[in-house]
Amino acid sequence: MKTATMVSVLSGVAMLLATAAVPVRSARADEGAAPAPAATAGSGATQGQQEAVPFEAQAPHPTAALASTVRPARPGSRTHDGFFLRMSAGCGWGGQGVSGSMSLPDGSGRVGGLGGNGSIAGGALQMGGAVARDTILHAHLWGHTAWPNEQVNGVYRALFLGGMGIGVTRYFMPMNLFVTAAVGPATGVMALVDSRSGGRHRDRSHSTELLAGFGATVSVGNEWWVSDNWAIGVALQLDYAHVRSEDLAVNHGGGKVLFTATFD
Repeated sequence: MKTATMVSVLSGVAMLLATAAVPVRSARADEGAAPAPAATAGSGATQGQQEAVPFEAQAPHPTAALASTVRPARPGSRTHDGFFLRMSAGCGWGGQGVSGSMSLPDGSGRVGGLGGNGSIAGGALQMGGAVARDTILHAHLWGHTAWPNEQVNGVYRALFLGGMGIGVTRYFMPMNLFVTAAVGPATGVMALVDSRSGGRHRDRSHSTELLAGFGATVSVGNEWWVSDNWAIGVALQLDYAHVRSEDLAVNHGGGKVLFTATFD
């Protein structure tokens, strides 16, 4: 009887020890693990947010989405590496020195050995192509008219100049600044107009003299792109020409403000 009682007591003590050891082992196993988040009433929502993270990570960034809507630049756009065409026009101020003399058909209104200055207006057309990036070799066609303010005995004079030559344009990027220089043969016409005739006797109220020589221009300007290949801008141009005939020699110099339109 005593033996059975002793066996029962030992069995109960063994069960108590086994039960106490389970939490100890669990605590030791969890010592290296991160603590689990506390369960709350909104634990279901938290779990849903955690499951949505992979989906959000795959969504494109707003900046990337915006970039995908921008049309990529075409090859050769907004560069100076191909065909080149520029048109320009403007006005300014110039002066001329005249040696020799000319007169109206009736011999009156003789003009010569005079200088003068006044307004000028004209333009240019340039066409060519790039020989290197941002460096253009082109033909240069130009022309302008000068009206000196002076008159002699009621006789006005005007000088028409034009020419064709070769020019070089160099662009400085990314500001799109440019410098253009051109030189070539030039022609001119000196005209005398008698303001006293009042439009009568037209054959005796004006006289012209054909001149030939050379001319040169230098321009500095800036242009702004308005499309992939078109740009508009403004430039300051200085020009010089020396033209002559048997009776006259004319030196002309001036400056103009030009407005430009360029295809490149």
